[in-house]
Amino acid sequence: MGRFKHIIKGFIALGLLLVLSVHNASARDEYLGWWGDMYGGQSQSNDAVCQMCHERGGGGNGWNRYGWLVRELYGLNSNISNLEQRLKTSLEDVEDLLSDPNNGGSPTFLQEINAGAQPGWRQGAVNLIRFRGDATPSKVISPPTTLPCALLIDQGDTERTCSTVNPIPTAITKGGPELGLKTVANGFTAPVAALTAPDEPAHMYVVEQGGSVWRVALATGEKQLFLDFSAELVADYGSPIPGFPGYDERGLLGFAFHPDYANNRKIITYYSAPYVAGAAHFSTMPTGQAADHMSVVTEWQVLGPMSASPQLDNKRSILIVDQPQYNHNGGMLEFGPQGYLFIALGDGGNANDAGDGHVLDGNARDFTSPLGAILRIDIDAPAPANGRYGIPIDNPFVGQTGLDEIYVYGLRNPYRFAVEQGTGNAFDLYIGDVGQDAIEEINRVPSAAAGANLGWNYKEGSFYFSVVDGLTYVSETPPNGQTHPPLMDPVVEYDHGEGISVIGGQVYRGSAIPQLNGHYVFGDWGRGFGTPDGRLFYIDANDTMRELRLNRALGMHVTGFGEGPDGELYVVGSPDFVVSANTGSLQKLEPVESMCFALKALNQAVAMICL
Repeated sequence: MGRFKHIIKGFIALGLLLVLSVHNASARDEYLGWWGDMYGGQSQSNDAVCQMCHERGGGGNGWNRYGWLVRELYGLNSNISNLEQRLKTSLEDVEDLLSDPNNGGSPTFLQEINAGAQPGWRQGAVNLIRFRGDATPSKVISPPTTLPCALLIDQGDTERTCSTVNPIPTAITKGGPELGLKTVANGFTAPVAALTAPDEPAHMYVVEQGGSVWRVALATGEKQLFLDFSAELVADYGSPIPGFPGYDERGLLGFAFHPDYANNRKIITYYSAPYVAGAAHFSTMPTGQAADHMSVVTEWQVLGPMSASPQLDNKRSILIVDQPQYNHNGGMLEFGPQGYLFIALGDGGNANDAGDGHVLDGNARDFTSPLGAILRIDIDAPAPANGRYGIPIDNPFVGQTGLDEIYVYGLRNPYRFAVEQGTGNAFDLYIGDVGQDAIEEINRVPSAAAGANLGWNYKEGSFYFSVVDGLTYVSETPPNGQTHPPLMDPVVEYDHGEGISVIGGQVYRGSAIPQLNGHYVFGDWGRGFGTPDGRLFYIDANDTMRELRLNRALGMHVTGFGEGPDGELYVVGSPDFVVSANTGSLQKLEPVESMCFALKALNQAVAMICL
């Protein structure tokens, strides 16, 4: 696959080939100021973009390592009093790209590549070097034919040769049997999940982002309001972004029945509550600065659950985490083997895992913070030390550096995950981690790999991630000079040419579609906000991502999955992306019955024809 990019800011010494002194930041600032005075005007014009400046889009922002090399040499050539000649001499020290006949210690082009000091080439004979006062460019240089794609980055890579728009050019192919979707119930407002309660084979429960939970009779599609948590949600729910009224990533995002619900009637919720100073058990906010909201995990007991008006009692706060921004909340709750509760938390929001409430290198990298991680706790532990929950003794960071609650980390926004039971207490954790600008991914983490770092923000999917001058890039190789701990790559991934937000699903264990048995089924929210074109996928026996064959377009944004009491797979979604439209539905994935008959050819061969 064509995987791309990037350059990283900073200077790389050229070892034995060319020994350069390393200047401090103030010295570099001096060169920056001088360069701006000498060439600032020309650096804004279309015909004066040169590879040493690495200008993007006419903005003059972003010098590459090659430019820094010229500036370092400019400092070393301080014996030349004429500033323009001093610059030209510095350029000549690195401009013999294909040979080195005159300058002794200067690197060749390939030496620059190997040393990570390459110029930021554009395609074609348009790599200009121009000096103030010159009527024409001093040099017009074409890149060698072997130029690596990752170097074609000037002008924001307008040629799109190395664009992050299509880092995985291979299209997803369809597979499996032809399937249909049966509408079980509709009229939901922003549904986010569907699930079953223990010992209730006739019902499913649909969770709405706005706080309502509905009980649906599977035989008739009749809906009954089960519980309403809307009073617990943030006051400005549905309006966090000016210009996008109705869009929100907060709300009632997680709901789980206790494994012993049939007896104890306990449920667990995850919702976005108004910020209260000092209320959080965990916070990354600077002292005195308010969070956007709090993610609250709460245990409740339901009184009269099968009555016309169930009531809530015995509210118990389990976990409160400050959220720096409105987005990337995760939100999934699920009980796994041994009755332990898994909780998904995003990196805190914003972009790049940076900004207020994000530690220096990103919350997802920090295994002492719950943000950007999936936690595992024991909410039934007798007399827990913190008064709220216990820590399973086999959690990976127990007894060593790291937050004891963390099970895996390095996640951007694990909106949906699933715990797939194996033999005994073994299991696989399937995690749909929503990407940023380029890659969506599904991680499969066996219980033997607890404690794994899933990559963000070292990586986006299996690609290395970096930010330069406010622009984000992905690359098959790490940015120059980057070191990182062992990282676990996703089992499958796709780029934003296929969809923009992965929706984690379930391993199919039903009987109606035997071809899918044991395969993980998941989806994508859709390719954009304008068209409700969600998609459904599965992972085949070769760990290849395939799109399910559907007999019609989904016609909605996919927002969640659920396993029915019969083991069959259900999907929730809506054609609207706002949290106020009641156009959502619960649909069941079913095989399509075909009309087949035998056809005998003239040569006596028999073929089965299916309509």
